[in-house]
Amino acid sequence: MSHAAAQAYLGNVITLCVEKRGVQTNMVYHGNQVALTYEIPMAEVVLDFFDRLKSTSRGYASLDYNFKRFQASDMVRVDVLINGERVDALALITHRDNSQNRGRELVER
Repeated sequence: MSHAAAQAYLGNVITLCVEKRGVQTNMVYHGNQVALTYEIPMAEVVLDFFDRLKSTSRGYASLDYNFKRFQASDMVRVDVLINGERVDALALITHRDNSQNRGRELVER
């Protein structure tokens, strides 16, 4: 995944990429712009990455991505119980690091 962002928003964009389990592979400065290249799991990209990138950069970042490879990850199933019974329609699969937060977000809605 490649990003182009103004230097003023570089810290915010890097923080977002790290939060989304991204690994930085390249960073190139072009005057006032910075081109970043990250490897980020596709599950993190399709969830809400683009909206959060635009929000964190106030619309000054662009994004280009492509699929690189399949890779095993530590995924878990998050189940929701209502009156002690599992509701399959509310279950989701997420990375273990995000499971508690995603579960809390789901039940707060």
